[in-house]
Amino acid sequence: MNVVEGVRVNIHAALLKGESSQLSFLGSWIVTDGPKAHGMISGMTAPLRLYGIPNCDTVKKARAWLAAQGADVVFHDFRKQGVPADHLHRWIAAAGWQKVLNRQGTTWRKLGAATQAGVTDAASAAALLQSEASAIKRPVVEWPDGAITVGFAPEDWAQRLG
Repeated sequence: MNVVEGVRVNIHAALLKGESSQLSFLGSWIVTDGPKAHGMISGMTAPLRLYGIPNCDTVKKARAWLAAQGADVVFHDFRKQGVPADHLHRWIAAAGWQKVLNRQGTTWRKLGAATQAGVTDAASAAALLQSEASAIKRPVVEWPDGAITVGFAPEDWAQRLG
């Protein structure tokens, strides 16, 4: 991936496989605002991805904190964009379904007792969270190094941003 300073541009190019000498490729140019280049591959780091709901107080605090740190963040809104199933499974594998499932929130409390009782393992939690994104503890962050965290933890995040 190539880096150009000053302007943010995303260019996606695809070469379809035809002859054996052709190569399949999907890439991006990510332009940064200065020497701290985030969002690159090939030895550089990707931007951190923050998943949540924009009107959630914890997500608001987390986004403000990250902005104050100058972090390059891609925000994914569960309400508008849904919950990517493959990411949800990674979050559950990394943090555990008990941590990803927010049993303290309004969404959980509004569910019927039978629905709540049916959440007994990672598979049942994933099924519920796929349909009830608001029941995911927020924010979920996918860090450039591949780590996944659930919830806002400024001390831990400061170390991760280094």
